[in-house]
Amino acid sequence: MLRVSRVGFTLVTAGAIKQAATTLNSLLDISGGKTPVPRDELKAFLKGSVMPIMAGTELDRRGNSSDLRSSLGQLTRDAAFAATIVNANPDANFVRSITACITHDYERMRFVSKMTSAQASKTIEYLCKVGVKNAAVFPVLISRLDYSNLHELARVMLALAESQLHELNMLVVVPLYCGDKWAVEVHNGSSGNSSSSETASASQPARSSNVFEAVRVLRALSKSCRKCVEDRRSASSHSLAELPRDSLHLLRNNLVKFIFEHGRLLRGSHWVNVARALILFPGELSELRQLAVVCPQIVEEVQVACFGGAKLEDPRSCPVTCETVASAAIRHVFDYAEHRREIPKESAEKHPSGEFPFDLSYPDLVKLLPMLEQIASGKAAAAKGSASEQDARVMTALNAISVNAHHLLLRDLVKVLQTLRRMPPSEGATAAVNVIAALVGSRLCECPPAELVQKVSFRTIAQFAATLSALRVTRCDDFVSFVSRGATFFPRSLTVETTVSFANALANAASNRSASCHAAMRTLLGRLVNNYEEELQVAPLVSAHPHAVTKILRACVLLDYIPETRLLERLLGSAEVPIQFTSDVHDAGGALVFGLTRTMTHFLRQARSECPQRVEELWAQNVLRTLLPLAVECTKHAATRVSATRWDGVAAYTAVSWRSTLEMLTAFVDPSLAHNTAEETAQRLVEAFPLCAELLTDAASMTRSQIGLLAKSASSATDLRHRLQQTSFNSTCPVHFLSSLLIFEYLVYQAGSQSSSPKSTAVSEDLKVRLTSLKDAAYAALLNSPVQEGILVTPMDVVHSIFDCPLSKTDAAASSSSTSDPTAILLSKRDALEITTNLPFALSLVMNPGPVNEYFTERCMSLMVSEDDA
Repeated sequence: MLRVSRVGFTLVTAGAIKQAATTLNSLLDISGGKTPVPRDELKAFLKGSVMPIMAGTELDRRGNSSDLRSSLGQLTRDAAFAATIVNANPDANFVRSITACITHDYERMRFVSKMTSAQASKTIEYLCKVGVKNAAVFPVLISRLDYSNLHELARVMLALAESQLHELNMLVVVPLYCGDKWAVEVHNGSSGNSSSSETASASQPARSSNVFEAVRVLRALSKSCRKCVEDRRSASSHSLAELPRDSLHLLRNNLVKFIFEHGRLLRGSHWVNVARALILFPGELSELRQLAVVCPQIVEEVQVACFGGAKLEDPRSCPVTCETVASAAIRHVFDYAEHRREIPKESAEKHPSGEFPFDLSYPDLVKLLPMLEQIASGKAAAAKGSASEQDARVMTALNAISVNAHHLLLRDLVKVLQTLRRMPPSEGATAAVNVIAALVGSRLCECPPAELVQKVSFRTIAQFAATLSALRVTRCDDFVSFVSRGATFFPRSLTVETTVSFANALANAASNRSASCHAAMRTLLGRLVNNYEEELQVAPLVSAHPHAVTKILRACVLLDYIPETRLLERLLGSAEVPIQFTSDVHDAGGALVFGLTRTMTHFLRQARSECPQRVEELWAQNVLRTLLPLAVECTKHAATRVSATRWDGVAAYTAVSWRSTLEMLTAFVDPSLAHNTAEETAQRLVEAFPLCAELLTDAASMTRSQIGLLAKSASSATDLRHRLQQTSFNSTCPVHFLSSLLIFEYLVYQAGSQSSSPKSTAVSEDLKVRLTSLKDAAYAALLNSPVQEGILVTPMDVVHSIFDCPLSKTDAAASSSSTSDPTAILLSKRDALEITTNLPFALSLVMNPGPVNEYFTERCMSLMVSEDDA
């Protein structure tokens, strides 16, 4: 079979080639009901007879060398097909022998030049299926491609695109196109006879046509073009100049021209693919240059689709781009729905019909929906009149999907919901969301768990949960039931993103807060903890995922569920694994503190009524060890990022977090003794005082910085208050600092009064002494100590500056004759009312007010009776 002629050369005989080609073709032939050859037998033949030929370097010159090379082309095609049959690895010796034979053909047997276009295209397809990524082997075969045959061109381009070999499509296949034109070919019935006449009709559509292949080529071209452009956008070493723009425009224009000229052969699914391919072309290459010149029909179609057929004064003002031509393609999808074509009474297919006026499949209609939304938003500037038409088409498609939703797969229904998530809300869209969400939920509940695992991927269920959460669906009982009993369906571990989606969807859609919902949340949190077991040995989950933890705990609040101690420790920290103040925590800042403190307040209220034994755990572990230190740390970090000359966005929620922290503290300390004993109230205040004093000192420093920033170059009191009103409420430090300080002062003085009362015999003498010391010494020291080292400004001075904010003499015209610096009240009447009405106590009923309370009350009274205000 093989003869070694010279060192490094292997001669392949004619007999060996013909025998191998004939035998292999026979082994692969399963026509006429033949039984496929066993894989082991096929592998043995490939290894013993085909691989040696692929390794040959020289053809036996005896006989007709042209026939031998043709046989080698057939053998190479069949060998590549056999590799797919035996599931060969792309790095296997047999596959490597095929690719080496092709790559080095120019210095070996030189048979590629004799391969037909069909052989070359099929070899490319088979090698791509095997998983070959060697870019050197394909250009040799692509050079044999006949561009006048759209079927073979489509086969090659789709195979390369699906194998992610987009560079080959754009840099090899496209440049070799030289403007070949195509004559339409139609194959009707089962005879396989082709005809160049358009004999298809609505009742008997064409079985196949090269126009269909043109659509496939356009799809592959669009996909590869988009991927190549995206890669070059992110890689500075490449440039869009490398792409063959002229060849791309030539091929794309001829394809679009051929498709629209023979559009009567296309069905709705084809038009959907045409529109999708055009929309996916990147913006840099979206202009269809010269298409209006070579195909005037396109201009007419675009005018009808985008301008309602109105005659334009200047036809050149009609933009012929990928988006506008896609609009023309989508218009054909609605031919039956908009009565441009009559629905046939007898059709070979079940579509179109009165209930489903589309000549496409249900999944294709799902693909159409996002394109309608994209075109409706993209064309608004070019053709304002088309917006209402596109909205009507969206509703037509939604109605058809809603009525026929039972025909769609679950993953298709989820795709519809994902599209609706991106669309502006409307009554029709909301109705469709409710119908589809209910259907998905019922399918999940009806399907047995064992069967569901095989039919539906968990990813689809997770996407459904995320969509329910984003769309804020408030009623989906079947989904709640599914999640409640779906412990066997959930994987052993969940990411924070997936857990947030399920938790939010469950909290929004649950009509009651049943024990089954609590069990579902317990399952979710358990799987979440499993996923981060190693990380949780070092720090709780909030340190790495602060926002996600906040959302999960907020969902727990909505479900009236307090996570078990072990789970709460994994989320927020414990004595053994305390919270770590990472950069993620600092970035979350006040928003994190605000969310967690409000959540803990809700947990406390629920625990007092359902599980009183957990109140002390919530206080000691979560408030004292985690939330108060967290509030102090986030305030310190924010204070370092602001000054009287700049204000950093990281401080956005810091101010409002002070108030929520003190409100949480008030709920736990319970100065009114509605739930606590006097001993518990006194003890908790003593424990929390040092951290609260530190928090309020840093809050005073931040407030001083904001006041300085507001007062800088302020010309009047009105100007000053206007600047404060322009500040976001969550960032208004003077308002929230005063609220927080008033609340803390109330706690200190009220607890002191309670302990000194003759009725408070339960409070130990030592604790009474400590409370008295807090009120008379520690709290007074807090008010009169500098807010920063080296700055002789105290928290009480900051309180005074809120009501007597200094203005510059040069900027205050009314104070030109005054010897003292002019001042203005920073607060408006609305600010004062906001503070007084939202305090957890009544200012006027406080029996033993502190200095801040007295000063604030006095100044607010004068503010309320004054005539000037804001």
